Amino acid sequence: KSGFEEGLKPIMETLLRNMHTVVGVRSSVYTLEVYLALKIQIDVEHVATEEDGLKLAFFFGASVERESVLSFLTSKTSPALSAYQTNTAFTQHISSNQHLFYDGDKLKSGVYFRTIAVAPLYPACSSAAPPIGVLMLTSMQDQPLSPDVLDTMAFFGSIISTFLYSYEQC
Repeated sequence: KSGFEEGLKPIMETLLRNMHTVVGVRSSVYTLEVYLALKIQIDVEHVATEEDGLKLAFFFGASVERESVLSFLTSKTSPALSAYQTNTAFTQHISSNQHLFYDGDKLKSGVYFRTIAVAPLYPACSSAAPPIGVLMLTSMQDQPLSPDVLDTMAFFGSIISTFLYSYEQC
């Protein structure tokens, strides 16, 4: 875990105490993940880089192993990669892309969610600039998330990018 993650955790835990009402998570198995673009120069886990891609910078999910999230990101079927590459926010149930998440009628190994919401992260005070990363919410529920989940995630994103800006300055 990086200093960025440790600093952001108390803020996000406070916001996520009521996941069922805030974003409509109905399952006890869920995650909130923040991926930062590697092409921006940032010291995450003490590695400054300018490569293209995403790096897990924040992970919150008591019922999901961090390693599962990391291995899924490298599988190239991660919704976080899709949202980052297309600069698009979306919600989705995995049944809408069965070829990505199922082998026949069986869930692929490593898939730790059924419903997702993904939103690009923008630099503090700017939604016109290219994204600096992605915010992803996952849940093992089959029911849809809250109708305004993407608006709520945009709010979370503004908090995260403001914190990131402050973190980089310190």
